[in-house]
Amino acid sequence: LQMSPVCQKWLRWMNSTEGRSQKFIRRRSNDLRRILPYADIPPGEFGPGSFDQVLLEDTFREMKMGGRVAVATIRRSLKSLEAFYDFCLDDRLISDKPNFSKIEGRLPQSPKAPRQPSTPHWNGDSYDLDELYQLFVTAASTSCAGSSRIRWPTRDLAIVGLLGVVGLRPGELVDAQVSWINEGTGWGSFDSSEPALFLNVQTRPGRLNIPLSPEPVRTHRKWMDERCELLGTPIPNEPLFVSSDGEGLTTRRLREILRVLNSEAGLRDRPPSTLRRTVQRMHVEAGLSRAEIQLLMGHRKPPR
Repeated sequence: LQMSPVCQKWLRWMNSTEGRSQKFIRRRSNDLRRILPYADIPPGEFGPGSFDQVLLEDTFREMKMGGRVAVATIRRSLKSLEAFYDFCLDDRLISDKPNFSKIEGRLPQSPKAPRQPSTPHWNGDSYDLDELYQLFVTAASTSCAGSSRIRWPTRDLAIVGLLGVVGLRPGELVDAQVSWINEGTGWGSFDSSEPALFLNVQTRPGRLNIPLSPEPVRTHRKWMDERCELLGTPIPNEPLFVSSDGEGLTTRRLREILRVLNSEAGLRDRPPSTLRRTVQRMHVEAGLSRAEIQLLMGHRKPPR
């Protein structure tokens, strides 16, 4: 049976916006199809209003009974369903979602995976150094920006810097507010006289404070100066990055900005998350340990 229109829209969005593979998308779709029979919901009628908290808990309790479904499969299906609800929140189809963490907390613990090697390896898609340089040059260029309604060179350069130098998640960049940038004491040591800026990422556990290197600091200040001149001084809780009309960026608009930049730079299209993976690859090539990389990349559970 065919999935509902809103579910099909979500599956297409994963490919066009997040750059997910067809294999990944089929797995997400199959995860939802696995859940729905336990809730007596026809696939064609499934939508963001199909589950309330009670039905969701009853459904996963039914899946656990008698070992009908493996715990690892239940956990993956739960994550896929939550990903669908996150999409609906982002698309403003709902204002709230069920408490998925409550259900996950009741699942039995899976056996511990084999200990990972201390030396990490890289096997994902990323920009090489020449491509990254070309992307920065293109973002800063005003020659092509005039032909595009969505380009804003000073803003685009600052965006590429936070994604491709700091390694910020695309969702974090979209959620970032002006107040997330704050002044520190200086570079390199506590007695440095040169001012520093920190990015206070408030969507990560512990509100991770990331020191910005000189280049992102320079591009950020240039962007804020130009923004203030054109749109006025922003208040602290306004979005850090906006369009020319003053509206905050969405994940879709960010995806479109990167699509245009890749095209103008003569590079193949890649989603914004590829820049974060590029930063991770550079950490691996620099010889950092897995724990150091996970700390720098803001992973939720860095190893002890």
